[in-house]
Amino acid sequence: MSDGAAAGDLTLAGDVTNPGSYTIAELQNLPSTTVGAYTGVSLWTFLGDGSDVIVGSGKNAILRNYVIATGSNGSQSLVSLGEINPSFGNPPPGSSDLIAYKQNGSLLSSPQLIVPQDTSGARNVTNLASLNVLSVPQAPTGPGGYSTQFTVSVPGNAPVPITLATLTSPPYLPPPPKTETVTYLAGGVSTTNTFTGVPIWTLLTQVGATENNILTKYFTATGSDGYTVLFSVAEFDPKLGAPPYPMEALVAYADTNGDLMSPTGSGFARLVIPGDNAGGRFVSNLVNLEVVNAVPEPTSALLLISGLAAIALLTWSQNRSRARAA
Repeated sequence: MSDGAAAGDLTLAGDVTNPGSYTIAELQNLPSTTVGAYTGVSLWTFLGDGSDVIVGSGKNAILRNYVIATGSNGSQSLVSLGEINPSFGNPPPGSSDLIAYKQNGSLLSSPQLIVPQDTSGARNVTNLASLNVLSVPQAPTGPGGYSTQFTVSVPGNAPVPITLATLTSPPYLPPPPKTETVTYLAGGVSTTNTFTGVPIWTLLTQVGATENNILTKYFTATGSDGYTVLFSVAEFDPKLGAPPYPMEALVAYADTNGDLMSPTGSGFARLVIPGDNAGGRFVSNLVNLEVVNAVPEPTSALLLISGLAAIALLTWSQNRSRARAA
């Protein structure tokens, strides 16, 4: 690890125990993997298999961390740690998110973030300059218990309450409903269950969460007990390779085991994330989904810059006038 960043170096910052800059040569000294035409170090391995990440308190706290990858041209992409964690995201072999330093065997001048799930390449970041690891706090501890509705909050829109009636009616419910059979750990016990529900992407689309740039958006899902998990919005976008990876994620409202129908069970709705064998991202008794822009929209940033420039110009003009008066 280098003390200072130079052109082509990768800077690691934020909620990590080892912030600093890495040269291409230093990246090559880390355990390597090859995904398609690219060779590099998996993002999860680069973060010490999660051990180098500073996490908050609470159950599965690392599922509230995320990474903002930024290129030298300002392009950005958000990855949740949940989707790259082998215990929860469980990416198929050979498809781990990659910090690439070679393409077709040739050394790159600067690293690139490669998200193999996204065959369109929109989530990739060329000329990768920095990785900033951040997190959100866990929601306050709630009373727990069976949930009968949840709220979806999207910036700029009024919160939308979702009940069983709204979840099972158009426009949320596509014909026919989606059904997925998954195996996961529940209370440490391997459980197989078949869930029926609405694809997460369909729900996010209906409430306006998929408008504008989704590459730097995330949403948090919170249960009635305060348990909170963070997801990148982009990982559920069909255009960015979401289904079948390995199956479509759902907001489930029914299951063959009857857990969702029981007053002491998982609430009227829970998240079902195929591939999460540990079950940590299966948020039960859902009470809230909150969509967040992790970085300012470009227009907001431009307005801020313009405002600062105007203030600076006004100050300069006032100082010049005073100097002339003196």
